[in-house]
Amino acid sequence: MTDDPYRILKVSRNASPAEIRVAFLKLAKKYHPDLNAGNAKAEERFKKLNAAHAELTMRGDGNGVDGVGPDGEVLSSGDTPRSPRAKKYRSPVAEFFSSITYGILGIFVAIFKAIDTVLASIWTGVKILFAIR
Repeated sequence: MTDDPYRILKVSRNASPAEIRVAFLKLAKKYHPDLNAGNAKAEERFKKLNAAHAELTMRGDGNGVDGVGPDGEVLSSGDTPRSPRAKKYRSPVAEFFSSITYGILGIFVAIFKAIDTVLASIWTGVKILFAIR
């Protein structure tokens, strides 16, 4: 991005994530295309605001935002593995084996549900057969 995101959002370089968010929301409301129908300059400004906000929140430049977690969530400096806001990171190998495990378990569950349905149908037939006689 050629423009300075801090200048676009009209915040200082040491602004907190909360200040950045408030400035973004204020300017986004002002330049939103729905509120400025037919105004090409407002639409372009709105796009620049979104790009600047995304760059600052995902950058992790030391102003309280440490970066992006494995699932795309923004991790702030207060997030630790024990923090309720932080998600636990799992390696790709662990993800692969857990998905296989749950996939295999899902197959077994589907098989046993099908067997249960068949047995329930047979039992219903048996009850009807004995009820008729």
